[in-house]
Amino acid sequence: MIRMNNKIKNFYGIGDMFFSFMVCIELYFMMVFLTDVLKLNVAMAGTIVSITAMGDLITSFIAGGIVDKSNLKWGKYRSWLLFAPGIASVFFVMEFSGVGSATTAGIVFTICYLISHTLWNIFYTASRALAGAVTDDPTERAHISGRISAWMNAGRIAGSKIVILMIGFFAATFGSGESQLIGYTITALITTVLMCLGYLIHFKITDGYDKPQEATKENATKQTVTIADMFKGVGKNPPLISVLVCEFLRLSGYYMMMALAAYYCKLVLGNPAAIGNLLMAMNICCLIGALCSKTFVTKLGTKMTTVLGMGGAAAMMVVAMMVSPNLTGVTVCLAISQLFYGISFGLTTSLYANAATFAEFSTGKNTAGFIMGLLSFSIKGAIFIRGLIITFVLGFIGYSAEMTVTTQVVGNTSIAFFIIPAVLIAVGILPLMLMKMKDSDVIDMRKEIEARKNVQVSAEAQ
Repeated sequence: MIRMNNKIKNFYGIGDMFFSFMVCIELYFMMVFLTDVLKLNVAMAGTIVSITAMGDLITSFIAGGIVDKSNLKWGKYRSWLLFAPGIASVFFVMEFSGVGSATTAGIVFTICYLISHTLWNIFYTASRALAGAVTDDPTERAHISGRISAWMNAGRIAGSKIVILMIGFFAATFGSGESQLIGYTITALITTVLMCLGYLIHFKITDGYDKPQEATKENATKQTVTIADMFKGVGKNPPLISVLVCEFLRLSGYYMMMALAAYYCKLVLGNPAAIGNLLMAMNICCLIGALCSKTFVTKLGTKMTTVLGMGGAAAMMVVAMMVSPNLTGVTVCLAISQLFYGISFGLTTSLYANAATFAEFSTGKNTAGFIMGLLSFSIKGAIFIRGLIITFVLGFIGYSAEMTVTTQVVGNTSIAFFIIPAVLIAVGILPLMLMKMKDSDVIDMRKEIEARKNVQVSAEAQ
C-alpha cells in the first residue's frame, strides 16, 4: 500500500493555506466590492455574481476530466501545480483593477473571474487528487484531509483579519479620496504571489509520487480513462452521491454565512469593523476542529464524525441568533459552531478519496481526478446558490451602501445570516446518513483492487 512521507504529512496543505488567504478577498468582500467600491446597483452586482458562479460551476465539473485525461511531464497531478497558479494569478489581480466606468469594470471583473477560476478549478482538483494518491489508507487519508483543512483554516484566520487591514493600508498609502480600489488591487497581487509559492511547495514535496505514464500504445490501451468511465464512477457510486449532496448543502450554508458577515456587522451590529475579530474567532475554532477530526474518526468513523460536526454547527448557529445582537455572545456561539463545523470540514478530502476508491473497485478504472474534481463542483454549486440567495436577500431588504437601517432590516438580515445557513447544514446530514460504506470497507476494497492488479501483472508476464 502507498504511504506518505514525513514532508507530506507535515507540510501538504501550505498551498491551500495561501489559496484560502487569497480567496478571502472574494469570499468575504466580493459583493461589497461590487456594491460599495465599484458602486454597482444590487441588481447588476447580483447578475455578475450569478454569471460568474454559473461559469465557475460548469468549469469545475469538467476540471476533473481535464486532469484525468492529462499525462504531462511532471505527472498527471503535479504538473498543474507548477504553472497553472501563476497564469490564474494574472487574471485574479485584473478582477480588482476597476478599469473604466462602473459598467466596464463590472464586465472586466466577470471575464477575469471566469478565466482565473477555470484555472483554479483545474489545479485545485489536481492538488486534492494528488492528496488521495500519496496514500490509500483511510486513517492516513483522514490525517492528510484534516491537515489540508487545518492549513486552509489557518489561511482564513489570517485572511479574515489581515486582508481588510491590507486593503485599508494600501488604499490609504497609494489611493486618493475615499476609494479603496487600489487597496484591493495590491492586496490581490500580494496574495496571489504567496499562493503560487505555496503550490510550488506541494510540487516539491510530492516528487516521486505522481510519475507520468509511459507513452506507449500498450500502456495507452490499458490506462486510458474515457468520459463514459468517469460518469460510471459517479452513476455506480452511491457513497459519492451521498457525499455530493451533503457537501453541496453544507457548503451552501457556510458560504452564505461568510458572505453575509460584512452586511451583518454593518446593518445589525452597526459596527463594520467587527467583522475582523468575528471572522478570526470563527476561523480559529474551525482550525481547531479540523485538527481534532482525525481523533474523532478513530472512535466514530468518518461518516458519524461528519454528522456530529454538522449537527453541532447548525445548533450553535440557532443559539447565536437568540443572543444577537450582543457581539460577545454572537462571537462565542459562532466560534463554537465553527469548532463543530471544522470537525466535519476536516474530512472533506477523505470522504471524496474514499468514494474514489469505491469507484475504482466498482468499475475497474481509476477516475480519482474526476471524482476529486467533484469536490470543487460542490463548492462552486454552493457558491452559485449562495449568490442567488444573497441577491434575493439584499434586494428584499432594499440594500444600498447609504441605506437607512430599520428594525425590519435588522430582523431580515439576522434571519438570513443565522437561520438559513443553519437549516441548509442540518438538511445536509440526511443524505450522509444514507451512506452505508464504512472505513473498514475502504480498506477491503483497496486490498481487492491491488489483488486484481497483481493478477493482471502476473498474467501479462506469462
